[in-house]
Amino acid sequence: MVAEFKKDNHTALTMVMQKFDLVRDTMNTKWGINNLKFLVDIDIRQKFEAQEKLLVQADENDVALQIQRYEAMIRAYTYLDRVADEANMPQIHEHIIEGKTDDGYLFRIVPDGQHYYADEIATFTTTEIAKLLKHSSMILEFKSKFPRSHIKEIRNKMVEDDLEDEIPF
Repeated sequence: MVAEFKKDNHTALTMVMQKFDLVRDTMNTKWGINNLKFLVDIDIRQKFEAQEKLLVQADENDVALQIQRYEAMIRAYTYLDRVADEANMPQIHEHIIEGKTDDGYLFRIVPDGQHYYADEIATFTTTEIAKLLKHSSMILEFKSKFPRSHIKEIRNKMVEDDLEDEIPF
């Protein structure tokens, strides 16, 4: 009986975590990554951040507490979304691109002249991206020859001193 209760709790935890991920991802798509809390009054933001902290601090062995904290975060996101909507706050512009690198760094690409106020994400203008690409002429040359290709990895060219074998090439 106890094993079945634990199984049910873990199933419920998985379900609430999936719902939380969906709600958070929806808010990030609508308002920008981690930007929603910056669109509301500071007292609401502080309560939201306190709730985030409670979720992070929840004992991983206390499944019921984790479920409670995830549900509270879902309500918090829903509330912030409603407050931002009622205040007619601007949603993310359709020409703004946000993403995450493989190692977890968040970034944003905005059109020139576009200002964005969430300061915790590295923001690049289209001109800055053009300068980075110009600096990496190999990437531009490759993409111009293979325009539909996808870059999965970029490696530094190996120099002879890096080889530790006796093969002469």
